[in-house]
Amino acid sequence: MPTARDEVLARIRLALRSPAPASTTPTSTGPATTGPASTEPASTGPASTGLDTASPRDGDADGVPRGYRTQGDLDTQLLLELLAERLRDYGCTVRRTVPGEVMTAVGEALGRRGARRIVVPPDST
Repeated sequence: MPTARDEVLARIRLALRSPAPASTTPTSTGPATTGPASTEPASTGPASTGLDTASPRDGDADGVPRGYRTQGDLDTQLLLELLAERLRDYGCTVRRTVPGEVMTAVGEALGRRGARRIVVPPDST
């Protein structure tokens, strides 16, 4: 499974391969482009996370492909594991806990970081 960094870089490389629109205003009935653009995802793109992508929308005046993710087929546990892995890739510490113990876990983590006071909104409990 690619790291979050690998996926971001793959998306940047894919975007750089696609030519920019010739203008922001269409000169004919279709979007303006400077040449053929690939709309295929890179090998480390959305398919690697088990997510589907939408087809580009018709009528986009700027000629930018709109292959946004609309749903995924990963279950909740796999999504949480993927999130934790990507957070660790960025140097974050990940602590897993059950929903009823979140406040305790956050308090312990803040205490280990030296926090002596925190502000909590009144409706957060």
